[in-house]
Formats: sequence, C-alpha cells, structure tokens
Amino acid sequence: MVPPVGEVAETRALLSGNARLLRRWMEDDEVAVAASRSGNAVVLDLESRGLVGADLTALHVAGPATGPIELRRDSNLNGVLDAADAKVAVLRDPSQGPARISLPVPVSLYAGWDLEQEGIRPGHVPYRLFVLGVQAGSAIETELVNRVTGKPAKRVDWVGGTLIREGTAWHPWRVPLPSFRRVSLSGNLRLTETLRVAEGDTLVIAAGTTLRLAPDVSIVSRGRVIAEGTAAQPIRVIPDQPKVPWGTFSIQGHGADSSRFRHVEFAEGGGAVVDRIEYIGMVNVHRADGVIFEESIFRDNVRSDDTLHGLHAIGLVVRNSRFIRGNADALDLDVSGGEIVGNVFEASGGDAIDLMTSTPSVIGNQISGSGDKGISIGEASRPFVFNNNIERCSIGIEVKDRSTPVLLNNRLVGNQIGLRERRKNWRYGGGGWPIIVLNLFADNARPWVHDAFSRAT
Repeated sequence: MVPPVGEVAETRALLSGNARLLRRWMEDDEVAVAASRSGNAVVLDLESRGLVGADLTALHVAGPATGPIELRRDSNLNGVLDAADAKVAVLRDPSQGPARISLPVPVSLYAGWDLEQEGIRPGHVPYRLFVLGVQAGSAIETELVNRVTGKPAKRVDWVGGTLIREGTAWHPWRVPLPSFRRVSLSGNLRLTETLRVAEGDTLVIAAGTTLRLAPDVSIVSRGRVIAEGTAAQPIRVIPDQPKVPWGTFSIQGHGADSSRFRHVEFAEGGGAVVDRIEYIGMVNVHRADGVIFEESIFRDNVRSDDTLHGLHAIGLVVRNSRFIRGNADALDLDVSGGEIVGNVFEASGGDAIDLMTSTPSVIGNQISGSGDKGISIGEASRPFVFNNNIERCSIGIEVKDRSTPVLLNNRLVGNQIGLRERRKNWRYGGGGWPIIVLNLFADNARPWVHDAFSRAT
C-alpha cells in the first residue's frame, strides 16, 4: 500500500520547499577568524559557526618570512604551542606568488550542530593553529571553502577579547590521527618471520637489496610498496636455504594501490596462508589497483599454483619481464584487467597466461614450451590478444566458456594444437567465441580444434 501524498501541486510545493531549505543549509558556512602574536608564533583562532563547516586551504602572509613557514594545530587543545601539537603540511605556491602558502591536505573545520532544541541549528566549534616563521607585524589572511559546495566560505572577524566558547559538539581533534610508517629495507637482509605492512604504511625497498626469506616466511603488504631496482642493482627476493621455498610476496587491498616494482627478481617462493588468507601465487596482487611490474624476473616457484596471481586487480601492468620455469601457471588473472606487454614466458609447467573473467591487453609477448596452454582464455574473458609469438606449447591458445577475445596478428608455431575452442564449464552455457584476424598457424600438429558449442568470427 502506498499512502496518499496529496495533490500534485501540493507535493511539488513541499518538495521544492525542502530543496530550498537544503540549499540554504548547505550555504551556511560562516567561520570567525582572529590572528594574534604570541612569542615567536602567530596564533590563528577559527570558529565554525554554520551548518556545514569549511576547509582551510591556504594562508596569505603579508610580509617577509623569518624562516621556513610552519603550521601546527593545537592537537591537545590546551591553547599553547608545545611538542604535542602536530605539524600541518604546507607548500609554497610559486604560481600564486611567495605570499600564498597552500595546504595540500586542508584543515577541516567541522560544524557543531546545536541539538539542544527541536530541529537543527548552527552550533560552534573553536579551532586553534600556530603559524611559525612569520615576521612580527605580518598580516595573515585565510582561504576558506565550503566543505559541501567547494565555494568560498563566509569569513567574519572574531572580535579581539571575546571569550572562546566551549564547542557545541565533540571536538574532532580529540580523535587521534593515525600514524603511518615508512618501512625501509636495504642491503643484504635475512627475514626469519613474516613481515606485515599495515594499510597506510609504505614499504620501500632500495636498489641493490637482497632479501633472503627463511622457509615459509612471507611479505604481505596492505600498504603501498615501492621496490625500484636498476639493471646494475636489481632487488632480489630469494630463499635463505637453497631449494627450500619461502612463502609469498603479496599485495593486499586498496591501501596498496599504485605499488611499483622495477628490476626485481622473485625466485623459489612457494605460496602461503597468512592471517587465514590463502595466497596461491609466489607473488600476488589481490584487490589492489594500478600495480606495476617492469623489467622483473619471476622464476622457479615451487608448490604454489601460480608464479604471479592477480585477483580483482584493475589496471595491473606486467611489462618487459621474464617468467621462467613456473611450477604451474606463470601469470594467472582472475576478474582482473590491465596490460601484459613485451614479456617472455619460458617452460611454464601449466599455462603461461591464464585468464578467468578478465580483460587485459596481451601484446607482444614471447611464449615457449608451456606444458599446457600458451594463453588460456576462459570464464567469459574479453582480452585483446595482439602480436604474440607462441611456440612449442601443448596448446597455443585456448578459448572457452563464452569468452570473446580478439585474436589479432599472433604467431602460433610448432604447438601440438594451435587454437582450441571448447566448452569446459557448463555453467557458462557456451564454448569459445573468438574474433580471429590475420593470425599465422605454422607447423602445429593440429592447427585448430573446436567443439559444437563454439564459434569463431
């Protein structure tokens, strides 16, 4: 049952009135501002007096600086500058002249609603900051924007000598800020227990570093990883005991988005279960986007299904790298996308590239000697496969289970089967449906095999 809502005109008037009220509320962004000198600092007092609050995005300083400009917030709310007051990042903006100091991360001046009476009324919350490095007598102006609309907020002068009132809401600065760490690894290191990097932290591995991992020891990072070696000084992740596998090097979660690996060698890892999560690859990228591997080596993994496994990884880039003697599948993507470009895959025990419900561009790779498929395309995958050379594999390319790849200008030479189309999983309701353009088939024992559920264009 739908309750009656009245006449059309009455309802429209009611909704229009509500919209006008919301717009008025969203424009209620008044902030009172006062600046005064106290010792070597300028005390900047601000009080949010509206319904939506404002962001402090920049300061304008009239007068020369006595040193580097430093901004601190009165974190412990005691009203005086002390060691507990956290720094606020500031940046001089040359395009706006030397007087403008921008805040890369604005200071949010949250509103404090007055809920003591019926309805919602503007309250007030005081904020105090300290500006260091400003010459005595220099004027400071604030740049404030509405937290909802992004438009300039209303600024009023806070009359000197006025009592600072207790806020009408819990002060947001009473909530402790998270403290993020930079975890740095360099030199020749032996790890005897699993290294966990928390979300928000950053793991930085210096060029030339060798990490020797004890048996079943892993590195799992929920924060961003920057591992950038050089051709002359590669980073190596290898077992501490020859022929005894370490665990996994895994990137987990969106806190690790945009991690970068360059000139890194991963060798003889075996996968692991860490914190009740199974990592089936020697190297894993799980639910992290924009991760890049360049000019790296993945070799001789043991025990694990995959050498490199991507799961729900968007924008994963694997470029100009080598996969050597993978235990089973060398590069396995599940529900992922990105670029697989210019790599070499040699002697994979299973598939060189295995795609499930994935959409990468697979371009310019050299694949040879795979025990199963050179490229396996399954479970409704839609990759673009261009200019790859696939030789001496059991099957060059397999397309199955309603996958619709574009296969353009690839070379399939000397395989047991060049191209196979089939239905493997009945749940997908069909076989392989590739679009095939200008591919070369040569010296394959059987060039092309397909079943009744498949079709090609």
